[in-house]
Amino acid sequence: LESQTSMKINGLFDVAANLSHFCNNYDLVINKALAMNVKKFFLAGYTLNSNYSNIELCTLSKYQQHLFCGVGIHPYNVDQYETIDADIVFNELETLILKHRDCENVTKVVGECGLDFSEHFPCPALQQKWFEKHIALACKFKMKLYLHERFAHKQLIDTL
Repeated sequence: LESQTSMKINGLFDVAANLSHFCNNYDLVINKALAMNVKKFFLAGYTLNSNYSNIELCTLSKYQQHLFCGVGIHPYNVDQYETIDADIVFNELETLILKHRDCENVTKVVGECGLDFSEHFPCPALQQKWFEKHIALACKFKMKLYLHERFAHKQLIDTL
């Protein structure tokens, strides 16, 4: 027990930091988290706008050692793009990947993407279409996927 209590965690990594919810309070939120030993934050893309905001935040020099982000559209938000051809959205995501390819902390992951068959989420068929496009994007650029799954485990695994 004594050895366990003397161990010290070298830092925490918040893998689902939705900093966009804090609008203009980024500094306050990040500094509070840093004071609590959160050393790294991953900002997942969940809409086109969030992808742009996340990249902008990650490229600020004062945050580059702490913030990382990927690009993607969260399954909850895919129906926001029903009137837009999905290829247009994914071309935009590709452009972001290519533009920031040399940034060490930006666009190294595709996501947050996946399947969520919870009530009030878009229909499974629409989510499936977008999930497959995320997989294709990750394969094209040899990137990892940041996955979201709820009540859809078998279909997600079968798709992968």
